[in-house]
Amino acid sequence: LLAGMVAAANRGGYAGASVSEVIGEAGVSRPTFYEDFEDRDDCFLATVTDVHQRLLAEVRQKVDDGPPERAAAAAVEAMVAFASTQPAQARFLMKEVLAGGPIALDARDRGIAETAQVIEDAFSRVPAETTIPDVPVVAVVGAIHRLLATRLRRGERVLAGLLEDLLAWVDSYGSAAAEHRWRALAPARA
Repeated sequence: LLAGMVAAANRGGYAGASVSEVIGEAGVSRPTFYEDFEDRDDCFLATVTDVHQRLLAEVRQKVDDGPPERAAAAAVEAMVAFASTQPAQARFLMKEVLAGGPIALDARDRGIAETAQVIEDAFSRVPAETTIPDVPVVAVVGAIHRLLATRLRRGERVLAGLLEDLLAWVDSYGSAAAEHRWRALAPARA
């Protein structure tokens, strides 16, 4: 049913991902659908969560396999690889979810924040003199989601050139961890 939701939403958008379309894609009966989900939105949200968890697992693995100072680059590589190898799921997560209403958008935002936290956790382990990007990581992750969504909507499969550009972009913000301004910002007085 989750794969059916991905296929239905990618074909007809959120509005076209009706229960009928989903069960048609999944090859199951309507009663089977309602055994697992309360309604279409429940299925849509479950699909957002499932696809995000798959992407997050790949990001975590890639970040954990490398040195902490490469966490942002590793996450970018994992996100682009996910979009290249699983374009339907990536398009669903990065584009179609935008029309899913406030609950779906909140789930998407939580997913972006979770991905950013994996990177931030790795960055917290680097020595002060180590060069890492001085940019809000959550903004980088969100921007990459939007860039990949645009490419996936157009049906682009080869994202290698984009990967090189994204890695150069992230690297361009590098500075010693001890000199970061974003992490040292304090709220202004009201």
